[in-house]
Amino acid sequence: MVREDEIWDVVVAERAALASVLAGLTEAEWDHPSLCAGWRVRDVAAHLIAGPQLTWPKLLATMPAMLRYGFNGMILRDGRRRGDSPVADILGQYARCAGDRSWSARARR
Repeated sequence: MVREDEIWDVVVAERAALASVLAGLTEAEWDHPSLCAGWRVRDVAAHLIAGPQLTWPKLLATMPAMLRYGFNGMILRDGRRRGDSPVADILGQYARCAGDRSWSARARR
């Protein structure tokens, strides 16, 4: 059985590795379409670091969009909105949150 702390060690290491790759991208690469239909690289990057930043109010605020667009539509819109942030802000989110060891740090506290 894998221990939870071992899983988090891998998650934290992967977030750090991704942040390192992202820091080396050009502006054109940030705006390049990803392999996920409708998502740019920047949208995916912002989406992947969103979890540790969730709060209950932010989570509840997504409910109207989920009812209107469905779960996948809400996630797509949220990813695009987050991806519209400046690159420096997205990288700053990795710097602040990559070491977080909870699925939704703010929501669980």
